[in-house]
Amino acid sequence: MDHDLVIRAVCLYWPLLVLVGLALWLRPGYFARVGVMLGLVWNLAVLPIVSSLAVELGWWEFRTDGPAVLGMPLELYFGWAVWWGGVMPLMGMAFLKRSAFGYLLLVILVAGVVDVLVMPQLEPVVGLASGWWWGEGLLLGAVLMPGALLVWWTAKRRFLVGRILVQAGAFSVGLFLLVPCLESGGWGWLEDGFAGRPGWMMEGFVVMAIFLGTFGGAAVWEFGKRGGGTPVPFDPPVRLVTTGIYGHVANPMQLAMTGLLLLWGIWFGSLWLLVLAGLAVVYSEGLARWSEREDHRERFGEAWAEYRKRVSRWRWRC
Repeated sequence: MDHDLVIRAVCLYWPLLVLVGLALWLRPGYFARVGVMLGLVWNLAVLPIVSSLAVELGWWEFRTDGPAVLGMPLELYFGWAVWWGGVMPLMGMAFLKRSAFGYLLLVILVAGVVDVLVMPQLEPVVGLASGWWWGEGLLLGAVLMPGALLVWWTAKRRFLVGRILVQAGAFSVGLFLLVPCLESGGWGWLEDGFAGRPGWMMEGFVVMAIFLGTFGGAAVWEFGKRGGGTPVPFDPPVRLVTTGIYGHVANPMQLAMTGLLLLWGIWFGSLWLLVLAGLAVVYSEGLARWSEREDHRERFGEAWAEYRKRVSRWRWRC
């Protein structure tokens, strides 16, 4: 059997098998499972971005003819994300149930030691340069640590602000950096988006992006501050939010996200972002609207019905 194929298969299936085994053994609760899901999302969004930076800095390279994500072989991409987003956090919580610092230290140490032992064995799929451990440190700090903290915070129902920030970071990086990179095959889209544009046009783009980002950020803040929850439906607010921006429009986060997707897609010429903007509207008016109606009616009763009579999902109410 081809040596490269064996390496890629082991990198994919070993983490999956370990994750399934840990889940069957530990039987994590609902919010622990939600945390692992969000940890996987974080790793899937951020891992290839940071890894491509490590490649650009010359710390390692990937050598494969198979499918890849920003140069990272697809099997390594999924396997690494599962290992860091699921296996490491579950293992850490199994041994340290009360101390967040001890949990995080254990996860980082074990993940770092495993990588130091395993990475040199991945030749020829992964080619390491001298000083590659700098790239390892970058990945541990920028990818593993925030994802592991997100899993812990979600499972333990702690540090709401941290949960919101990491969730927002994952979806922002995934939508506005990873998707265009995948579509164009690299970072060329970023340079092309600003090449030859007049100053006034770039200033208008920046102002619009800041406005939409601030609009969405204010909605997320109100969601967390008044509602005590996050934008993710699996980690929702515990109180009905009708104040701030929500006093004027019932759907501000999806409104801001759709606007940003349209702005980003038009400016950088990304067809997929424009498609995602359309799908966001379809999702919002289809599944999300039905799900929210049923869920909010059950949890908030008449208060929700009265609020929806006064405030539209998409139209601003003065």
